Parts: sequence; C-alpha cells; structure tokens
Amino acid sequence: MLTYKESEEQVFQFLQEKRRKNHEFTFSVRQNSAKGAETDYFIGTEKSGYFGLTFWTVPTGYPGSAADLIDVFFILSTNSYSYYFEFAQTKEPWNKQNEAALELILKLKPVIKNKLGLIKETEAKNKIEAFRTKSPKEKYDDIEELLEDFYKDLETILPIVKKGLKDIKADFPEFIGHQITEEEFGVMIKKLSKRLIKHGKEVKEPVNKQPDISPSLNRILFGPPGTGKTYNTVNKALEIIHEKEEEDLDWTDREKVKELFDKRLTEGRIVFTTFHQSMSYEDFIEGIKPETIENSVVYNIQDGIFKILCNRALFSFYINGPSKTVDQFNKFDILYDSYIDNLSKRCLDQQPEKLSLKQKADGYNVEVISIEDQTIRTKGSTAVNEALIKKEKIGLLYNEFKNIEDIKRVLDIRTVGQGLGWSSNYWAVFNDFKIFEKEVFEEKITYKEDQRKRYSDQKIKENLNSLPDKYNISFNKADIPRYVLIIDEINRGNVSQIFGELITLIEEDKRLGKTERLKITLPYSKEKFGVPPNVYILGTMNTADRSVEALDTALRRRFCFEEMAPNPELIASEGVLNKDGGILDGINLPKLLRVINLRIEKLLDKDHQIGHSYFMNISDLDGLKGAFQKSIIPLLQEYFYGDYGKIGLVLGKGFIRKKNWDNKIDSFADFPSESSYDFDDKDVYQIIDYSDKGLVHEVKIGDKTIEMNFMKAIKLLMKEAIE
Repeated sequence: MLTYKESEEQVFQFLQEKRRKNHEFTFSVRQNSAKGAETDYFIGTEKSGYFGLTFWTVPTGYPGSAADLIDVFFILSTNSYSYYFEFAQTKEPWNKQNEAALELILKLKPVIKNKLGLIKETEAKNKIEAFRTKSPKEKYDDIEELLEDFYKDLETILPIVKKGLKDIKADFPEFIGHQITEEEFGVMIKKLSKRLIKHGKEVKEPVNKQPDISPSLNRILFGPPGTGKTYNTVNKALEIIHEKEEEDLDWTDREKVKELFDKRLTEGRIVFTTFHQSMSYEDFIEGIKPETIENSVVYNIQDGIFKILCNRALFSFYINGPSKTVDQFNKFDILYDSYIDNLSKRCLDQQPEKLSLKQKADGYNVEVISIEDQTIRTKGSTAVNEALIKKEKIGLLYNEFKNIEDIKRVLDIRTVGQGLGWSSNYWAVFNDFKIFEKEVFEEKITYKEDQRKRYSDQKIKENLNSLPDKYNISFNKADIPRYVLIIDEINRGNVSQIFGELITLIEEDKRLGKTERLKITLPYSKEKFGVPPNVYILGTMNTADRSVEALDTALRRRFCFEEMAPNPELIASEGVLNKDGGILDGINLPKLLRVINLRIEKLLDKDHQIGHSYFMNISDLDGLKGAFQKSIIPLLQEYFYGDYGKIGLVLGKGFIRKKNWDNKIDSFADFPSESSYDFDDKDVYQIIDYSDKGLVHEVKIGDKTIEMNFMKAIKLLMKEAIE
C-alpha cells in the first residue's frame, strides 16, 4: 500500500499524463494549505483518509462559504483503495445560481444512475440533495487498476455533465458552470508548483508542462471580434513547436510566453502575416519582382513567404537526416565556402593579371574574371563568351565524381545535370576545387555540430538545389523541427488566388512523404515543389467581417475549425478585476457582456457578438466608459448599419435617445418638393456621450423622471433598479 501522500502524487501524475495527451483535459488541485498539508496535491486530510478534486467550475454555496457541486473522492484504508463521484447541493438555494445548480444535479441523477449505478442517495427529508456513483469494484488492492476504472467512469460522466450544463443555461442564461478552462487550470497549477517548491518538495518535472499533442496541420480559429483569436495564436503556435523550451515554459506568465514567441519569430520557426485584398500569389508563393541593382531596375523571380517557410522546413529534414547524408551535405557546404575564400585571395594576389586554371586539354586555360557571391565568372582562353560556374552545379559534380580522374571525357560533365553546358570551364574549376580539398582544406570543425548553424534563406535554397535526388530522406522522423505559418484575418484575402495550386498540396495526405504525396511545377521558376509534413498553418477568421465573402469551399474543407466564442467567465477569473470576481463598483461585468450578447444574437446572430477582451483590462469606471464609447458602441453601429432603433434595443434608453423635431422651427428649407412631408415623422436618434460634462439626459421611468449618468445607464441596460 502506498502512503497518503504517495497516493496523491500517483493520482496527480496519472492526470498529468492524460493532459499531455489531450491539452483540453483539466482538473482541480489544492490552492491553499493548512498546517500539515503544505505538500498535498488535492483537498482532503490524511487523518480522515481521503482526498478529492473536481473537473468543473460551478460556484455554489452561501455567503462566506463555497463548495464544489461535483467531486471525485479517493478513499484510503489500511489495506485497500476505493473511489466515487459525488453530486451534492442544498435543497434550499439562496439565489438563482444555487437554484440552477440544484436543478442541474436533479436532471443528472437519473442519467448517471442508469449509466454507472449509485451506492448512496440522500433521503427526502434531508436538507442536502446528494448521491454517489458506484464503481466496478468495491475495493482495490492496486491503485493503477483503480485509476483505469476511475478514468473510464470519468469519460462517461464528462459528456453527460456537458449536456446538462448546456440545458440548464438555456433555462438560466446567467448560470455559471463549465469544465475547468485551460486558463483556470494554469493559475491553479502555478500556485501548486510554487507551494511545493516553497515547502521543500522536489518537483520532478514542470507541473504545468505543455502536453505532447499532434496538432492539426491546417487550423482556423474563428469567432466574433474580441474573443482572443490573434492572442491565442501565440500559445497555439508554441504548442505546435513543442520543444524543450516550450515544455519548460510557465504558460501562465504571458510575458515569458511572448518572449519565447518573439524568439521563434527571429529564428524563422514561426512566420506571422495578415491577409488583405491586395495579397497575391506572387507575395505568398513566388513571382517576378523588380529590384534595383547598381542604379538599374532588374526583374527576378523571388520566393514568397510560404515557399520560404517550406524551404526551411524541408531543409530541416536533410540536416537532421541520416549521418552519411548529413556529413556529405555539410562537408560540401563548408568546403565550398572555404574554397571561395581561397580562390578570392588567389585572384587578389594575381592582380593585375587574371588567375588561370588548367583545362583538361593540355595547353589551354580558363581565366577567373570575377567572383560574385558564390558564383565564379570564367572565360576560356579561346572563348568569346563568359561562363558562370555555380555552386549547386559544382555540388552535383562533387556528389557524382569522387576524383577528377573519374571524368574520362569533358562531356561526361553534361551527364550529371542540366546547365552544365560549359564543360571545359566546369572541369577547370572542379579540378581546382578537388586540388584545394586535397592539399589545402582542413576539417577543423565537426559537420554534425556545424549543421545546427543558422542558414540564410538564400543559402537554404542554394543547398536544396544542389542536393542530389538520389538521397531519399525519410519524412517520418519524429523529432524534426516544426514550422508554423500564422495567417491573421485569413478570410480577408482572395484565398483561392493566393494559394493557387497549393490548395491541394496542403492536405495532410498530399504532403511530402505521405501516401498520396504530390509535387507541382511552379509557374515562374519551373521548380518542382511540395509541402513538407512539418509545416503547420494556423489562421484566424473574424465571423463579423461583412467586407469579405466566406472562405472558398475548396480551402474550407482542407482546414479544421476551432470556435473562439465570447467567454464572460474569463473576465472574472483572468481579467484585471479577477480578485473581485469581475465586479466593478457593483457592476457585474460578466453578466453585462452576457446580456449584451444575448440581445445581439436575438437581433442578428451569434457571429456578431462582442468578445470578452473588451472587458479584460478594465480596472475602473473611466475604463468601462471608454470601452463603450470607443469600442462597443461603434461596433454596434457597424453591425446594425446605423439602425439606432436596434442599437437602442441592445443598450437601452440610457445610451440612445430620440431627437426632438419641431416642424416649425426645425422645418426643411423652402423648396417645392413633395417628399419633404414624408420625413417630418421620421425618428432621428442620438447616442449619449457621457464624456460630455455639459450633457443633460433625462429618462422617464414609471412616474419618475431621472437624470442619467453612465452608471445609471448601465443599470438601465441590465434592467436593474435605479436608486
């Protein structure tokens, strides 16, 4: 038998393992410690022989006291273990929240009883409504066996409770109840970690370790404005990268998260872009772009952001591939760089004459005219035109011929690949290159170590072009670095035009190395191109944006969609006012947001609701007033096309008033128009600006006329009594 604390730790590690496999799996842990419980993971006491936790946030209880509506308890006796789920709530609820909680467990009871069976139910005369579930075995000798049965029961209960919560909220819209969010879980785990370390308990691994998941290759976060879509791409991109730094990261420290995100941007592992109406295929994949070189405009084929990222991702397979390939690949790269340095020095020493390299035919030489970057400009002693000797072509020769003697005839050079028409010039440079390798070059560094150095995107492209096709690198290597493209506002661009033929290539089974892998020939460069399996696309889509059409159907079916809905509860748990439960001077901000969104959904649809982010940083009344004047009211004007009648239905008489029109004083100009009388009875509305100190706005409520201010307008919006 394990001790009490050993049992707690084993349960905790079991739950953490489940979370690593599913990042949406959350649970509660002990937040505060009584004497003797400083290193406990869960609520309970060793003396009573039990500890418990929950998987839901459902505030219940009475003033000054709180309790969980649903718990699981683990019982430890001298020679066995047991567990049960308990549902409990007072039969005398003191407010709507508690009333709804009681209604919830009453609805859950027959369903749970049918699925799992019950071992205990309270009698009708009892003041508490409670029941406990039956487990497959009454007692367990092995805690691991118990945990497996417990988890099967949990998988049965979770969807039942989820449906129950949804049904209750339909009857009680203000009811607070949900599975513990990742944000709530992060706060709890951070507190636990600090407490364990403080009281001398060794933390074997980061307790908020990011789960090892296999994310979708193509995903879009969608929802109304202000729901944290762009904000969440930071976390989700790092979850995809999922390396040691991500595993050790404190995900509740936003500053540290953003710091690591910025580092990944600098490394080129994450690329962030925003789609817009003028975004094109040429910007995204490749196109012909003008460049100014030595005061002259030239047009060259340039790679777009997605192609560059794919090149980086593909390159990572080669430098992390089989050692023989890696060594040979990196050796040539380093060798060629050293050769160019050596050749440049020899050319400089030879001035004013040109450096001559021996041709295969006796008595003939090739002159080195210049070296531009890594390209060597040459001219044969009897030739009229110059020839450009390029790195990738020398690379092909290097991979094909071990020694210069292996080239029996100059024309053998042409068998290696296209673009090797200047055979004599290539032979001369390659011969000099092999002499340098044998007599001058020293392998001063280990290729395996050097492969980790950062390559420029131009160098990556050159190296990929010089790699021989005979190296069939495996695309199934698990620890290959991942790369992420974040596309903000993906639906604002013409996605069919931007992606072009790559719409097909981004599918999972069409990626390089997959069963249905595809390569296409790009229209400008004529290069063969495929999308590597370690490139992830993460997009955001604002559902309230009327200025763009819906996503192209062909692209829509290649993405999975994750809804980011308004979450008023985050204002209370994660906002600036979290210590006050989201209450500002008596104003319940989560409730305020729910009321506004309920009305918007009724008048329009749920895609045009308002996100919680507008309320997250509000700390005082001026901040709330600014949010209404600068964000919420303008958004409603946008949503309802200036229909102030509907805006008034959302905000109430405290924010919208009808302007007076005196047919005599405010009449139209004298003009013979028959239509002027049609407008005399038209209502004109005004938005109340409470930042105007000279404002006087009175509203008649019942038989009283009340002079309004911002606070009163909010209460009127929420249908609360105004004193």
